[in-house]
Formats: sequence, structure tokens, C-alpha cells
Amino acid sequence: MPEGLTENDVIWIQDAVKEYGVNRQSLDRLIDDGKLSVITHGVSRRVLLLRAELDRIFGYRVVKPANDSAAG
Repeated sequence: MPEGLTENDVIWIQDAVKEYGVNRQSLDRLIDDGKLSVITHGVSRRVLLLRAELDRIFGYRVVKPANDSAAG
């Protein structure tokens, strides 16, 4: 693994397709657009991606925050 990364930080692109419910072409496009990093390990030809980047793109996010004055 690159320095500072562990096996838990990366995911094989084929597993990302299943886990994140996105097709391979979309991931390839995000790689080509520079929105996803490609990680390699040793001589393996597998394409590994950073989970943090995938979570940022495909994870949950607040699109309409709650009104703070209504809380309480």
C-alpha cells in the first residue's frame, strides 16, 4: 500500500461497483475526470480506489439543513 494507507482505505474497482451501486463506466469516467485517484499495489494489475473519495461522491449528504430556530 502507498505510505499511510491500509487495506481498509482502498477498494478494488469491481467491488466498488457492487458496494456503491454504480456502474464501471461511471467510475472510469470519474477517474478520467480526475475525481477519483487510482491506487496500485506491487505488481498487481487491479485498479484500487480510495474509499474516502467514493464516500465523498456517493455517500450521504445534507441537501437541505434543518432550520436551527425551529429546534428546541
